Order: sequence, then structure tokens, then C-alpha cells
Amino acid sequence: MINSPYQFMDNSGTVLRNLTLGEMFENPNLLNNETLSQVLNGLLRVNSKERTLEMVDDIRNFLLISEMGTMKMDLFAMNVQRNRDHGVCSYQKAKDSMGIAASTNWTEMFGPKDRSMASIYSNNTNNIDLWVGIIGERSVPGSDLGELGGKLVAAQFKKIRNADRLWYENVFPPALVKEIRTTSLGDVIKRNSIVTATNTPIFVKVS
Repeated sequence: MINSPYQFMDNSGTVLRNLTLGEMFENPNLLNNETLSQVLNGLLRVNSKERTLEMVDDIRNFLLISEMGTMKMDLFAMNVQRNRDHGVCSYQKAKDSMGIAASTNWTEMFGPKDRSMASIYSNNTNNIDLWVGIIGERSVPGSDLGELGGKLVAAQFKKIRNADRLWYENVFPPALVKEIRTTSLGDVIKRNSIVTATNTPIFVKVS
């Protein structure tokens, strides 16, 4: 899901340097017109990690440092705690609200991760935190998201679109709307950087 280190590459795919996520975080001076293209080249040529409950060490130990600089903070644990602090419903209740049948079969829901998940939540599927469940659930065919994660993301994007009076389909003429619809992320990158490796669809996994 999140890689570390990140590879900076030129247009030929040559690795110029590696930087960890911790080194890049809150470091805006790192990026300029040249290095942004190097970062994009690296992102285009290196597959993202599979969505998994196993976070890279930077997320667990180096991404967030306390204001005093004396305590390294775990983003994974913070996300779980924020869910609970704000009264976010459980994974099973969220499934029910989205019309997805509940299940008590750990393997059916989480696949190879089922044993660790069952141990963490005392073998009670009703205790699963929403964020943990979304990150850990099995992917549906053709998507990196699971059934609940996919439905929640789709519902949120639909609400954003429907609530935006300036949504492009509402304000631009049909010809321009058609052009926007046929514009890919690769097109945007190519128009705004010196990156050339944008012919392959950006989100397609390279075999």
C-alpha cells in the first residue's frame, strides 16, 4: 500500500537515489521541477505494496514525531484510536449499513490474515474496528479494495460530486466535458512534467 524507501529515477529508469518516507515527510524543500519528475518516474515504475495490515516501519515509527521530539508515534495505532475516540461504528455495523451481509467466518473476510485478526479481536467479529477491517478485508475482483471499502469510497465520491455546484459536468459545455472524461492521470502528468513513461495506465499493476 505504501512503499519505503522511494526511488528517484530519471526518464530511462535509472535510480538516482533512495529516500525513506520518514526522510521525505514534511520536507517540502526536497521537491522542485526536476526532483518532482524524478519522484513521479519512481512511482510509475515501482509497484505499490499490496493493501495489507503490515505497515512499513516508517509509518509505525518515524512518520510522526511528538512536538517535544521525544516520542515516535504509530500512525496505525493512532488511526485505530481516532476511530474509537470519535465513536465510529464497527466494521460489521458498517457492512450492515451498506447492505452487505455480515459474516463470522474470519477466512472468508480476511483470507490469510484471519488468524492474526481473530487473535487481536478475541475471536469476536463484532469487535473489529472499521479502519482495520477496511484495510484487512479481501479484495474484490478487479479492485484493490474490499467490498465494504469499495462501497464506502464510491458513496463518498458520489456525495462530493452531488454537493459540488461547480462540478465540471455542471458548468462546462458538452465538448469540454467529453475532453475531460477522456483525459487520464498519465495525460496530466505528461503535460505538467518532463516524465515520458506515461503510456501505460497509471493504476495498472506491472507484471
